[in-house]
Amino acid sequence: MRPSALLSCRAESWWRRQPLTLGPTRAEAGGVAELADGRIESVGESRMRFVCIVGGIEVVPQATIRDEQGTFVARVDFLVRGTNVVLEFDGRVKYADATGRALWDEKRREDRLRALGYVVVRVIWTDLADPMALVARIREAMVCGTGSQPAPARATPARGTFTQPEKVSPDPR
Repeated sequence: MRPSALLSCRAESWWRRQPLTLGPTRAEAGGVAELADGRIESVGESRMRFVCIVGGIEVVPQATIRDEQGTFVARVDFLVRGTNVVLEFDGRVKYADATGRALWDEKRREDRLRALGYVVVRVIWTDLADPMALVARIREAMVCGTGSQPAPARATPARGTFTQPEKVSPDPR
């Protein structure tokens, strides 16, 4: 028997032993709906947000950062609430252009954020494979970025300001 056929037989056997249900329970569906957020723009961001939620780190998705004069600096994937810590998920597609322009633009954007006092934590796919290490890295940035401990939830981040976008309901499609 081919290995793939054996795996298929095992999967079918496992499936037949599972209790018959008509879908998720109301509590399970409610929990999933609570996690949905239309501001999340990619699978990587969604997974990073889930790691943060489980790790007890409250994040604001798609926060707009402005300098002291109100000039737009960046819209970041996440801002850790009450701190000056920015979380950015980096997939490879964004940096795939042959000219290197996207990478250069991203570097300049990050330089402007750092000049305003923000601490930028970059996350890639392999970081999501070890959620505990990622949470530890974010917490370390929270300590480094705010002095000796994370800032209280009401603190104004860094020297610029940020705008929290309205929560968007998930697309019902």
